[in-house]
Amino acid sequence: MHAAHYMLGRWTLMLHGQGYFQYDWQGGSRGSSQLGVVNWAMAVATRPLGAGQLQLRAMLSAEPWTIGSRGYPLLLQSGESYRGAALHDRQHPHDLFMELAALYERPVARNVGLSLYLAPVAEPAVGPVAFPHRPSAAADPLAPISHHWQDGTHITFGVVTVGVFTGAVKLEASWFNGREPDDHRTGFDYAGGRLDSYGARLGALRDSLREWARAGRSTLSRRASRPSTVAARRSGWRSTFACGRWALVDTSR
Repeated sequence: MHAAHYMLGRWTLMLHGQGYFQYDWQGGSRGSSQLGVVNWAMAVATRPLGAGQLQLRAMLSAEPWTIGSRGYPLLLQSGESYRGAALHDRQHPHDLFMELAALYERPVARNVGLSLYLAPVAEPAVGPVAFPHRPSAAADPLAPISHHWQDGTHITFGVVTVGVFTGAVKLEASWFNGREPDDHRTGFDYAGGRLDSYGARLGALRDSLREWARAGRSTLSRRASRPSTVAARRSGWRSTFACGRWALVDTSR
């Protein structure tokens, strides 16, 4: 991922953003067409704190205005809602606030560390990392059709995650608000929400992920990147394999 890096005293600042001007045409009786701009911007500020490292993270999107509340046409896509009806054949716009979070990591033994992640809005440790952060999908102007089956929780209003990690493996557990965002994309969706869901994720070498969540959902994924062997090229091969299984759970008890 390409980004700009700056030093501000003891802080290291990373800035990254992408935008795609698009004319989206989806044919057939279920299709539609639309002009819009798919976009997001990220900022990460990092500094030493005590025996560890503090990281402040933000991810924003102007899609509530550049795409609109109903989203853009995308045949076979599903997930979230608009004016009380489930969206289908459309990809919803991302919220203005996609991530506002603080992460603290510190070593506790040789080759072992602990992490604490607190966020009013962010991504819990459920499923593979969301598609804007995956090299295989970051340059795709359309969301993958599998987005809501793999990483539909990547905008969650209320997340607490703890983790333990080594140089090769990281185990995380999250407690979070399981409600999807509503169709008012510029606010914080806390009304009626609570930290009522949980999940765990095991990652190996930051490539493979295995996770379990309250809904009886389990996924397995692997990411791989191979840079070009030609000097001065930014091309290469990037791929993600993901599969999953859902099992209905009685939550009335």
